[in-house]
Amino acid sequence: MIVIRPTDDVATVKRLGVAAGLDESEREADVALAAWIAVDEESGEPVGGIVLERSRDMDTINWMSVSEGWRRQGIARRLVEALEGEARRRGIARLYLTARIPGFYRDRGYVEVTDPGPAALLLGGCPQCPQYRVTCTPVAMVKELD
Repeated sequence: MIVIRPTDDVATVKRLGVAAGLDESEREADVALAAWIAVDEESGEPVGGIVLERSRDMDTINWMSVSEGWRRQGIARRLVEALEGEARRRGIARLYLTARIPGFYRDRGYVEVTDPGPAALLLGGCPQCPQYRVTCTPVAMVKELD
């Protein structure tokens, strides 16, 4: 059974993300507000994670990943739900993210950012990344929380 729990171990969440193919670069101004980790209770193995960050005056979802052998089991959905719940508790009205798999987020109410300013901030250095438009076609997205 997989459990989702809060964690202070943001480094492990980031390592999981990099292992899943996320770009390991970070922005100095990003501040982790909260993080969650998905753990296989039987083995104790971390299999996924997600971080709520404040980045350039935007509240963002970052480092969301699930290890390959554990995908398509609802873990990513549960991680996003945990993060959104905490964001609401904190009074956050809007969440931004840069999506490698935009369909997953569209199914959860996220839409593409149309304002070029926030879109450029979210995509940041993506165009300079060697993965850009080769293995990764990122989309800047936003969701208005209830």
